Amino acid sequence: MNTVFRLIALTAIAGAAQLGSPSGISASEPKTDHASVDAANSHEAAKPAHSGGDATGHGSTDADAASGGEAHTVQRELSYASLPQGDDQPWKLVRNLQRLQDGIAGGETSKVDEYRFEINRVGRILSNAGSQVWQVQRNLDAAAMLLMFGGDVEVGRRALHDTQLGEMDKAPLQAAVDYRQSNFRDASKYFAHLNLETLPPSMRAQFAFIAGVVYGNSDAKSAEKQFDNAALLAPGTLVEEASLRRLMAIAGLNHDAEKLGKIARQYTDRFANSPYYGDFVRNFYLAAIAMPESEFDKVEEKLQFVIDRLPDEKRLEIMTVIAEKAVGFGRLKLAMWAAGGALPLARDNSARQQRLRLYLAAAKLPTVETFDEGRALLDTIQRDRLNQDHRQLFDALTYLVKGVIAPPAASPGALSGVDAAPESAAYAPREASGESVPQGSQNTPDPADYPEMARDTLQKRDALLSEIDKLDQN
Repeated sequence: MNTVFRLIALTAIAGAAQLGSPSGISASEPKTDHASVDAANSHEAAKPAHSGGDATGHGSTDADAASGGEAHTVQRELSYASLPQGDDQPWKLVRNLQRLQDGIAGGETSKVDEYRFEINRVGRILSNAGSQVWQVQRNLDAAAMLLMFGGDVEVGRRALHDTQLGEMDKAPLQAAVDYRQSNFRDASKYFAHLNLETLPPSMRAQFAFIAGVVYGNSDAKSAEKQFDNAALLAPGTLVEEASLRRLMAIAGLNHDAEKLGKIARQYTDRFANSPYYGDFVRNFYLAAIAMPESEFDKVEEKLQFVIDRLPDEKRLEIMTVIAEKAVGFGRLKLAMWAAGGALPLARDNSARQQRLRLYLAAAKLPTVETFDEGRALLDTIQRDRLNQDHRQLFDALTYLVKGVIAPPAASPGALSGVDAAPESAAYAPREASGESVPQGSQNTPDPADYPEMARDTLQKRDALLSEIDKLDQN
């Protein structure tokens, strides 16, 4: 009874819970050009593994293997010549950008706008730099850093065109240009062969981080090693902060609850005032959704710890989104935690309160032990306060409740006496095809069909889980 009941419930919920996009949890979150590039490539670390590479930039790529080539590191000599002086020298301009980044990581949100302005200003200056500027190794490396921060890729192209330095000196910049042009296959060859010890110490963490992004296109394991390396090379900086956010996503995909909790604690201890804390929370709950239902107990305490650091208004907004996504993906424990925690924060009789009651009911109804609680919650919901998508879920749940408590039909095993949900003329529960069925034409399914219906729904949910990194980022 319990197994069949749960299959019926999950089928009804997952079929109706394709809700509209939430309003978002980070609309006001400060963004920099560097952060935009980071976000544009945030899905790379989640893709399947195909090639190798170690945490210091050594290793081979699938391109090397295909051509029969052997892996080797770029052997270049780090120049210790006196640096050219002047406020418009690339090495000095990029160093100032790094200082601004450090302030942002420390919670100085006023520096976000300054950073946006400065990275554009530096791009304009270097786009007009004379060719002699690019005959200095450190300046070429600074141009590479600018591109990795999200700066104008034309600066890199211009520098490569004008420089007379050798191929080994140009390798870091060429890697950065390929990265910025999303040419990850060629960029991975440069990164795999580039020894970080041949770079200035101030650049090594940034190169390790971007190598992680690039490797993530084909090798999640190597990407994880690079992000770990980047965090170790630059503690307390924006590089460590961004690396921890990436590592959190990977921990979720690996179903590693222990590492997820460790990263969450490390981030909140070191970067609680970061303007990107909202993105960190989003990564955390997406990681929790990616984990199996059985692992939720291992991350609940950590998730609560993270959420408690937020003001009430932000916590309400985020927990509403978590509840919605968790219902859609069938993570019922997570949905109960989020909706139950957010309800006391919602304004009485508000539309948000109605939505949260709906999510909590959806999470409780599939379990026999909490079925009555879910039904009672459903009775408190004002259907006319819900939008069209949420009404579909409400109608599906109402149909489910009526089907469960209806008296059995004369024919063995059939569910009968199931009336349409009240006020639901426009929407009847969906069939497996996802299409609405006109009232009066809905055939009661035979119990023998429940496993097949549930299997179809779960397959659709698995496909959605494989695309979890493409969830709405607003």
